Amino acid sequence: MNFVLDSNVWVSLFYRNKLEKVLSKLYADGNTIVTCKEQLKEFEDIHTKHEKIAKMIPIATKECIELIEEASEIYKPRKRFALTQDYKDNYLVDLAHQSKAILVSNDKDFDLLHKLKHPTVKLLTIKEFYHHIGI
Repeated sequence: MNFVLDSNVWVSLFYRNKLEKVLSKLYADGNTIVTCKEQLKEFEDIHTKHEKIAKMIPIATKECIELIEEASEIYKPRKRFALTQDYKDNYLVDLAHQSKAILVSNDKDFDLLHKLKHPTVKLLTIKEFYHHIGI
């Protein structure tokens, strides 16, 4: 099973020191995390431009990016759906749809995915994701 983790999910995994536990469980069950260059750039922006997040995650930005890259398969989304109010988050819909992945996010903008027939993207909150993988 493939999973796309919203950038704020990555922030949460680093901040709550759950990265190793989640990755171990995902890999043990044969799951894959999918990301793309756009998300790596978004995470870099979040970590470097938001002082609060930088304090929450005292790991160097470059190290965080390297960990995400090592933990994930890099995929290049081809098309942009224009579904969410926050246009810059639409790439996550593309990424999840094209890689046949479950999108993990607490962002309410993605709730519309529950109502759409196309693109077919399953959405889980972080709490549902933890439950789904047995953590």
